[in-house]
Amino acid sequence: MSHFRANSSSSTASKASSSRTVVSDLTPSPAFKDIPITAIDKGKGKAPNSAAVKKAPLTPKKRKTLILWVLFLTFGLVIFATIAVVGVIYWRQDQKTKWSPIWSPQTSTSYNVTELQSAASLLAIGVGFSAFDISKGLKVDLAFSPKNTLTTPGNTPTQPICISHGETQLEFDAQEEMSPDNFQVVMTGDSSWFPFDHYSGELFISAHFGVPPNTTAANSTVAAVSNSTSAAAAPSLKARGDDDEDGDAEGDDDAEGGEKDEGPKCADTPLFISPAIVGSASGFTIWADVTPGYDETSPGNKDYSTAMIRFTARRTKVHVGFSILMFIIMWLMSLIVLLIAFVVHKSGKRAELGLCGVASSLLYSLPRIRETQPGIPKMGIIGDMVGYLWNMLIVAICVVSLLLNYILRRGQKRWDQRVEKNTDAEASKPKEMDASVMML
Repeated sequence: MSHFRANSSSSTASKASSSRTVVSDLTPSPAFKDIPITAIDKGKGKAPNSAAVKKAPLTPKKRKTLILWVLFLTFGLVIFATIAVVGVIYWRQDQKTKWSPIWSPQTSTSYNVTELQSAASLLAIGVGFSAFDISKGLKVDLAFSPKNTLTTPGNTPTQPICISHGETQLEFDAQEEMSPDNFQVVMTGDSSWFPFDHYSGELFISAHFGVPPNTTAANSTVAAVSNSTSAAAAPSLKARGDDDEDGDAEGDDDAEGGEKDEGPKCADTPLFISPAIVGSASGFTIWADVTPGYDETSPGNKDYSTAMIRFTARRTKVHVGFSILMFIIMWLMSLIVLLIAFVVHKSGKRAELGLCGVASSLLYSLPRIRETQPGIPKMGIIGDMVGYLWNMLIVAICVVSLLLNYILRRGQKRWDQRVEKNTDAEASKPKEMDASVMML
């Protein structure tokens, strides 16, 4: 009995020591202190390798959101870059046409600059334009500046100068300030090809100077003739008595006639002109080319006292691109409405009233979109024949068909609601168990 107790006590002690050993084995090592127990359990007591840890795959929802954000940012960057490039191009073009001449004798092969600048008398003409309207023409400003021996310290001419352009004749006396002149140059073109239309016009300028010969003699002759006429008419006026007033009127007419018969203000001496063209017109790019006159007796058969200026105007690339974009947008909007109407009729359901209102609003939006195009002419251009009129027709037909669908299928919505309600009621009923299942 005592032997059995001794053995039992020894076995109890061994069990206690073994339990203490197990407890001590479960104590985490310092190497695994920061590792979660779950990781230790999954790794069978070993620390997971960082290289072997893989990220969880993206869910379909997160993947879709990521793709949308990437597309949105890409689209925004493309739009921003396009706006920046277009703005820089337009600004550089505007600055170039404003501050540098689009034509000058130095950049033309038609003019001999050395011969032109070495002339004793020279008239510099600045041709500037600031606006262009297809119905009014090109607004042109002429500024004059005498050069070389023809100018005074006050920049006035030393001799009379006569300038003609078109049907206008400008005359300036010696020592008189040469004021600028402005007018409209008629430009011809076909506006029906908007925005690819172009226009052209011409301006002819000529100049001559000098004091006309026998100016003093001509004036004295006119005065002598007028005096002799008044002396001869005096007796007859007295004899007539009551006709004094009529005689005075005739004398005045003769005096006025004498003034009108004055000779030319300038001599016929040709005056070399040196034109320089500067300017810009909003919405148009304008080119100019100058050709001197023809003279068989002059060197090179060129007459530098006359000049023919030819203007050509086209719409800028920015305006052309914007008009093309509006053309595409109008077609997209009309085709989308056509597709919506087709889908509604194909489904056999009743059209919603809000959908009919959206389609109807395009009938008012399309004319506004057309008018946003800068400088667009009135109705009748080729763009209307291949775009706007067809867009309006498509949208109008779709609106009428949707409204008819809404009216003729007025009971369709109630029937759809009734069918849907019955379907929901049947789905909510408890299903009967099968007999085989009940036997089991």
